[in-house]
Amino acid sequence: MRWLSGVDHIVMPLTPGLHGLTDGRTFIATRIGLTKTEEGCAVMHEIVHVLLGHDGHQPQAIEREVREIAAQMLIPIGELEKELCWASSEGELADSLGVTVAVLRDRLNLPDARALMERAHFQEWT
Repeated sequence: MRWLSGVDHIVMPLTPGLHGLTDGRTFIATRIGLTKTEEGCAVMHEIVHVLLGHDGHQPQAIEREVREIAAQMLIPIGELEKELCWASSEGELADSLGVTVAVLRDRLNLPDARALMERAHFQEWT
């Protein structure tokens, strides 16, 4: 990821509900007050925007695609398979994978993760 060395990352006040933003080329910002896990997930989300060349606000469909790509990058299927069998809740699984519950949910909704859960006869957490 040598190209990332040219991308500045700062923490700053952002609009409530907004965890991060990018200009698509040289700048990534995350909101003040995020946990390290939230910040890492937000930075990866913005990195995907940079990789895809996005500039400015994107439509909901593009944001969903970016969330899915970021979730795949943050949670490789092998890691998910390894941790899934031990977790007693989605919060515990998210913690063990070092991601937010929202990122975990995005990952679990992707076809390869759904297939993994079906093969493992995974039961929803109660």
